[in-house]
Amino acid sequence: VFEIDARAGAVRIPPEAGAAAAGFVTLGAAARIEGDRLTLTATDGRRLETRALASGSAQALSLADLPNEELLVVMTGPGALRLAGATEAASRPAVTPREIRVIDAATGRIGLFDPTTGTELASRTLDASGTATIGGYAVTLSGKLADGDRFAILPNGDGQGDGRGAEALAALARRDTGTDRGGFGALYAELVGELGAQVAAADRRIDTATARKESAERAETAVSGVDLDAEAARLLQQQQAYQANAQVLSVARQLFDTLLNAI
Repeated sequence: VFEIDARAGAVRIPPEAGAAAAGFVTLGAAARIEGDRLTLTATDGRRLETRALASGSAQALSLADLPNEELLVVMTGPGALRLAGATEAASRPAVTPREIRVIDAATGRIGLFDPTTGTELASRTLDASGTATIGGYAVTLSGKLADGDRFAILPNGDGQGDGRGAEALAALARRDTGTDRGGFGALYAELVGELGAQVAAADRRIDTATARKESAERAETAVSGVDLDAEAARLLQQQQAYQANAQVLSVARQLFDTLLNAI
């Protein structure tokens, strides 16, 4: 909370003791009001990129160029307190170089810095696996760290090694009605369905052909093969006929012998 009398001239704000242990980054700053502008200058020589502009009776405050950190608003005083606000999404800025520095290797505290101005943008403490999310970056540091270690984060201007190509291909899975591009997901599903129908029809044709082949084999066997049951019946018939003929011959011989004896 800043309560500054415009007639007071330059005002110095010392950093809060113990704030870093609680996870907050603070620094000393000098505040100066010039007309309707509030100018903040870091006491250690670093440039502050935050701009603030008060309008009306100091009840409206516009903030621009804020770092990628949490904005804490504290309201104090007697009576009913009401707060309203609105945010506007800024255009996506170009990726600028950043630098990860190890501030305290013993506690795992790291900071995100602007390498051009040396401004500390955020600070975090690494977890047990050496991972932290800071300034929109998921950072994992391994090995033995030392105070002052620096790791540069540079923009990948030519797009080598990133996932933009894969994302563009994934976006083509659905058809874009505006550009009439994409939609290979539906085409792939249609192709798979068509191939499945063709495979099913081929399987049915194979089953039909197999049944016809087996029927033809049975017909061929019935024509050219030997029926053992029929042959056994014919053999029994021939045997009975032979026995009957033998019996006729035996009777005829007996009759012939009887006639000869009678003469």
